[in-house]
Amino acid sequence: MSIYRFFLVILLLYFLYHSVSFTQGISSPNGAMYLSNLKIGQEYSLKQILGFPFQVRYHGIYPVDLKIELEKPSSSTPDGYEPIPDLSWIQIERQEFSLDPGETAETDILIRIPNDESLLGKKFNVNIMPRTGPPKGGGGGIVFAVGITCRL
Repeated sequence: MSIYRFFLVILLLYFLYHSVSFTQGISSPNGAMYLSNLKIGQEYSLKQILGFPFQVRYHGIYPVDLKIELEKPSSSTPDGYEPIPDLSWIQIERQEFSLDPGETAETDILIRIPNDESLLGKKFNVNIMPRTGPPKGGGGGIVFAVGITCRL
């Protein structure tokens, strides 16, 4: 082994041993939620319909801030769901959380359907987007924020 390769291997082992690496992620049992037979002019609580709140579990090793936002889909789905006409139909009860490792964020989502007969028989969808900021602490290294898309 040449002296160049020897120093390269030593340098590589040093960086592998001293690098800060960790995993983080979020998950939700609410990845795809299908609600049917909702009536115009009514308000619904996702917590009451499903029997449990909207949940996001954090799997990292350092604390993070989590924010839950709404996003209007850009197109209809193959199964006939159109993008929600107005995001104001959906209200997230609590949108911001500070989570420690292993904690779960829980919130209710309220759905208000306008009293408009042209909506009868239509199906709509909206994306619910939980996202973290970068982890707090942990020193240097490459850090990423993570997010998922849940469909309602």
